[in-house]
This record gives sequence, C-alpha cells and structure tokens, in this order.
Amino acid sequence: MDLTTILTGMLPAVVIVAGILTAVTSAFLLWLYRRATLRGMRQPSGHAVKPDFIQPDNEPEKTGHNLELVIQNWRGKSLPAPSKDTKKSYRKISRSLRSTAIAYTLGGLAYALIFTLVWMVTAGGGFVLGRFLWLLICFMWPTVIAVNLLVVISRKESIIIVLGYFAVVIVIAFFVLAHNPELTIGQTIFFWLFVNLPASVLFLSFLYYRIRSVGPLVLAFMVAGVSGAFLFIQVAGSSDGLLQNISAAGNVFGLGAISLFVLMHVIGFLVFALLGWYLLKLLGRRYRAKRLSDQSLNLDALWLTFAIVQSIT
Repeated sequence: MDLTTILTGMLPAVVIVAGILTAVTSAFLLWLYRRATLRGMRQPSGHAVKPDFIQPDNEPEKTGHNLELVIQNWRGKSLPAPSKDTKKSYRKISRSLRSTAIAYTLGGLAYALIFTLVWMVTAGGGFVLGRFLWLLICFMWPTVIAVNLLVVISRKESIIIVLGYFAVVIVIAFFVLAHNPELTIGQTIFFWLFVNLPASVLFLSFLYYRIRSVGPLVLAFMVAGVSGAFLFIQVAGSSDGLLQNISAAGNVFGLGAISLFVLMHVIGFLVFALLGWYLLKLLGRRYRAKRLSDQSLNLDALWLTFAIVQSIT
C-alpha cells in the first residue's frame, strides 16, 4: 500500500468512521447508564429501619473517641509546619509517582523501539543513526501523553513535559537535516504529523469530561473493529484468486457487488470486534476485581489506539 492510498483512503477512513461510531456508542452507553441510575433511584428502599448508630437526643454517644469538628479560617495566617507523618506521606507519594512515570517511560521506549525497528527494516538501507533517532523520538509521543495523564498535577508541569519533548525533537531534527541535505524542514514536520496527529486527535477528543468515563475504551474497541473491516478489504483486493472465490460465494447467495462489498466490511469488523469484545470482558473482570482502575483503562486504550493507527502508517 503506497503513501497516497494511506493518506487518502485507509487512515482517514479509520479515523473518521471510528470517531463517529465511538461518539454515537459512548452517548448511547451513557444514556443507558443514566436511565438505569434514575430507575434505581425511583425504586422504594424498603422498610425504614432505625440505624443502630443513632442515639437518642438525651443520651450521649458512647464511643471510644471524642472527635470534635473544628473549622478555622486561615486567611491572613501562616499555616503550621507539616508534621513528620505528613512529610513522610508526601515523600512516599512523590516516590510512587516518579516510579510510575519511569515505568511508563520505559514501556513507551520499548513501544517506540519496536515501531522504529519495523520502519527501518521495511525501509531498508541498513542502520542509519539519524533515521533511528528521528523515528524513535517520533514514536515516543504517546509516552508524553501517558505521563501527562498519569503523574501531572498542574498545567505548568504538563507544559514543561511537552516543551521538553519538542526540544529533543528539534535537536534530533537539526541533526538529521545536517546529515541529509536533500531533506527539508517541511518533510520532517509532515512526517511527525503523519505518524502522531491522527491518533492524537482521535484519542484526546474523547477525553472530554462528559464522555471520558467510557470514550477512550470504546474508541480503542471501535478502532480495532474498523481497522479489521478495512484490512479485510485490503487483503482480499491484493489477491485475484481470493477475490474471485469471494465473488463466486456471493453469487451463490445471490449477493450483488454492493451487498458483497458491505458484507466484507461487516465480516472484517466482526472478526476484530470479537477479539476486542473478549479483551473488554477480560478488562471488565479485572476492573470489578479492583485489579484495574479508570486511569489504567484509559492508558491501555491510549496505547491500543496509537498502536493500531500507527501500524496503518
């Protein structure tokens, strides 16, 4: 498949179709959830039972602790120094965040190395340092998004991470341009956008707060299914013998060209969707068992979305 076919056919089709299906499906799932919640709220709660912990007004509460809620206004006053326990907890949380960021960065590096090696092997020409570094930094972009979702707690930190990444991109780009006179700045910018922009727009658009609870996971599922639909057409079209057999099978069932074309898309979608559905059920079981969190589901959806879309590129 050449670059023109990718840019004008499969890649934008996957992005557009998967985006539309995700938006519709996410809205439908949220509507079902809202309806189920309202139905549950309207159901009677049963007989009123006086809780054991409610004491009569004339009897003092008999507990082992006397806790008193005190509200103080600290405006204009200096806050007390944090206790040793507070400092210890803060250091523990900070170490945990750093360790998690390092783990995901190493995972993103492994992801980028795999895609970089595949590009270099398919492109041929042996090992070229500039090409290796450029491909590696381009495929590290999902790691930047993952770290921002995972450990960033302020907009300033997010900006610093993104600017730091693009600073490295610029340095490597100038290195590549210096060793490849025929290469232009516009070509390097185009390549970065070609590799990262479709998946970035697709994923980040479904992090909107109203649908982010289901959007990223539904998106990963739809991208897999839609990619399967288009992939089946590409595989069938690449073999005259296979295409003739499919056409003959369609004639047996009285299917015309348009009906057969639509059916091929549906079959490709269902094959990949069945695999995706099994994966979703597995994730659901792990989520109910408290072995996955909303954050980890979103991060898994991020990597799956980028892996599928960047595989097309």
